[in-house]
Amino acid sequence: MRKPWITYSLLGLAGGAIVGLAPIPAAGASTLPDTLDGAIAYTQGQINVRVATLNLLSNRVADSTAITSSDRSGLDAIIGNTSSGDIAGLEALSAKVAAETTVAAVRSDLHEVYATYRIYAVVRPQVDLVLAGDSETRIVADLTSLEAPLQTLIDQSGAPQAAVADYQRYVSDIGAATTAIGTIPGQALAVTPGTFNADPSATHAVLQSDWHSLGVARSDLIDARAQIAAIIRVLG
Repeated sequence: MRKPWITYSLLGLAGGAIVGLAPIPAAGASTLPDTLDGAIAYTQGQINVRVATLNLLSNRVADSTAITSSDRSGLDAIIGNTSSGDIAGLEALSAKVAAETTVAAVRSDLHEVYATYRIYAVVRPQVDLVLAGDSETRIVADLTSLEAPLQTLIDQSGAPQAAVADYQRYVSDIGAATTAIGTIPGQALAVTPGTFNADPSATHAVLQSDWHSLGVARSDLIDARAQIAAIIRVLG
């Protein structure tokens, strides 16, 4: 009997590539120029690079084919141009900076750029984690969809011991990956500049732990793919 072809396009892991946490830039208030014009220009420059980063993040969210609708809405609310979004907030702050009349006022605005928004310490890793977590979750679903076809092939071939062992490992890998991913996208969305400000070290540790878990899941998914290939080799 001719065996159905199992497409390898389902097994690609490129969408689940993990992007590591970038170093968190230090606050620049100490380097603020002493002149009013210089202070305004410096602060607006800090705002502009963050708005540019947010626009890039927004494009990544829009381009993702794996992100869930709820996670997309959650990230859009954080990043977006709505009245509560960071882009709108930073643009409003930039206008406020332009109207300041003292360096002290600009210095206070610059502090708000860092403390209120935390684009590099919170938002960027938050987006990375949600996109990576949802991508790996989708890969889990794709690999899980092959369980029944693979089991049928094994049964039709007389259940060779090697194929059965590979299948059991494949199922185990998928379960382990599911456990490792857990609710990471939801956890990432729950992080806020406020939680970071309250305890930067603890927040960073949580984000690093999430990346570690996604790395474990990715290894499990790669191994699951290898087991599928091994089953196909055994069955011929």
